Amino acid sequence: MKRQTAVELANRVEAERLYPVLGSCENCWKPALDRHHKDGNTANNIRENIAFLCRRCHMAEDGRLAAFIAIGQAPREPAPPTPCVQCGRLYKPLRKKLCSRCNDLRRYTLGIGTRAPELRRIYGRNKMRIYRAKRKVARQSMGHPEPCVNLP
Repeated sequence: MKRQTAVELANRVEAERLYPVLGSCENCWKPALDRHHKDGNTANNIRENIAFLCRRCHMAEDGRLAAFIAIGQAPREPAPPTPCVQCGRLYKPLRKKLCSRCNDLRRYTLGIGTRAPELRRIYGRNKMRIYRAKRKVARQSMGHPEPCVNLP
């Protein structure tokens, strides 16, 4: 959008003062929100030069609607898969550069998930270490590498 000069802005304010009630759009009969200067001259505030338009019709009249729609419909290419820093498996980019499985293990091991506070209450601190050791053995039996975070 081009930047308005002080004179253009003053002329637009003058149009708002002269025509405060807009009514309905002259093109589609929806509620009008904008005043459009038909000749493009914001200083020309006679009634024949002012069109009361809804926002969509005003953008179409100015030629902004096609550009606005093109921005929203521009196809985005998906990010290429990258290797997980933990196990090397290709994945869609996630946080901490981990695949979903390594990220879940990290969250579960660190107690970031929703069950961790509940388990701490059940097992206590020392028993929580035993629980984590059991999980470590279970993970190794699944053939998944250790998480990248070393816990005490």
